[in-house]
Amino acid sequence: MIARVVGHPDVVDTNIQLEFTGTAILGTDYTVTSTLIHNPSWTISASVIITGIDDSIIEFRESIIIDIVSIDGGELNGFQQATVFLTDNDN
Repeated sequence: MIARVVGHPDVVDTNIQLEFTGTAILGTDYTVTSTLIHNPSWTISASVIITGIDDSIIEFRESIIIDIVSIDGGELNGFQQATVFLTDNDN
């Protein structure tokens, strides 16, 4: 799960556009609930859920790199990126 959490409610809606890259393939290796985190005004958190797609293919560990592309209703403070890894459950 990728989440946006603030210490106090914002007075404006915030939209955070995400980009997913890496060695794992969106739609083949994993799904996301959205590429946009929408945080309505007066709320303190919002999230996007990443779910691995189960298959019978034996694969090495794959990366998912999440970048913030843009923010509407807020500002980006520095370079924002996260990396998560998918580990195969097939032997």
